[in-house]
Amino acid sequence: MLLNIELELGVDINANNDFLFFDEIGECPAALSSLKFFVEQRPDLYLCASGSNIGLLNSFPVGKVEALELLPMSFEELVMASGNGKILEAFRRGLQIQAAHNKLWDLLLDYYFVGGMPEAVETWFADGGKFSGINECCNRIQNIHLPEHFMR
Repeated sequence: MLLNIELELGVDINANNDFLFFDEIGECPAALSSLKFFVEQRPDLYLCASGSNIGLLNSFPVGKVEALELLPMSFEELVMASGNGKILEAFRRGLQIQAAHNKLWDLLLDYYFVGGMPEAVETWFADGGKFSGINECCNRIQNIHLPEHFMR
């Protein structure tokens, strides 16, 4: 199985340095079944499988995998990522003052635009959140949100 992956991708997989990631594993029943092989025959390999439809599958290797649910960053986490400790404190305390409201409103609009993808949030606040213009900002975030970004 591992040899098939190496041949298909034209790479050598090194258990000490490499991490296998099977995205949308539910789309390929053979890949899903292979998880048992990796657990039993290659426990030295680090492997992660993800899929948006895993919960809908008829068969799943119970007891052989650890399931984790990943969620997007929350608004509070975006406020933390902004690096503004004072506004984070105001948010957590529920302060109802105009200055806090204005800053939090701006961050909420950022959250609606950027979403909760950690890389997009990190990019949004890179350079202190200062871009040369809204077009540059939109392009940088859009390039992260596009599916092609994940195919690198």
